[in-house]
Amino acid sequence: MAEESVPAWDPPADVGEARASWERHAAHHLNDDLPTIGALHEGVRLGPHLLADIMVPAGRAPFPVVLYLHGGGWAFGSARSFRKLGMIFAHHGFLTVMLDYRLAPEHPFPAALDDVATALDWIGANAAAYGGTGERIAIGGDSAGANLALAVAIRGPDAVRSRLSALLLLYGVYDLAGALARANHHPGLVLEVKNYRPDADRRSAGQSSARDVSGAAAVPADGRREGSLCRGRSRRSCGRTRAGRHRT
Repeated sequence: MAEESVPAWDPPADVGEARASWERHAAHHLNDDLPTIGALHEGVRLGPHLLADIMVPAGRAPFPVVLYLHGGGWAFGSARSFRKLGMIFAHHGFLTVMLDYRLAPEHPFPAALDDVATALDWIGANAAAYGGTGERIAIGGDSAGANLALAVAIRGPDAVRSRLSALLLLYGVYDLAGALARANHHPGLVLEVKNYRPDADRRSAGQSSARDVSGAAAVPADGRREGSLCRGRSRRSCGRTRAGRHRT
């Protein structure tokens, strides 16, 4: 389906309605013409309350691993609604784990961030069963998912960060206070951010730096520029990442 034929999606104000509306939109407009892959494992349990879809490439293992975190304002979205993107990664040779992290407002910060750390531990212990190598893990996401990916890479436990070889960050939201200010405190954005991190409007955009990221703060100083990839494990290298436009 051509990109221009996909209609815009206008989220309802109610979180439950927004979730259902997004899933319908994704099913009808975003997940057609799925690429060929080796196997799809739905609803794999990574922890007591944590599930993921796993897309296995065709071809000979071992495969590098991508842990992908969907966008959706920390409040909606799912592994299923982002299925085509995950299958594209798998089609190109990456064992792809699409995480269904816990959503706000039922599960505010740091629940989603904790889920990402759990998923990385699980991948390190279990990727080989799906043909992956736990020694080559990239983590990525779009919008709110990029926020989570960068936060765990910079401020996660050393044992978690040491597993990462690359970051794939797509139009992430890193500076919550700054994003609210630039959007003139749009009511929808305010609600999304406060559902996830109630103190977001008290975090000064002027304090943004690689040292300030704590799951919902800001990194890079040039966060208004386009860019997507942060390589390496050091905080310094991640601090040089250039982020795309702010969306949730």
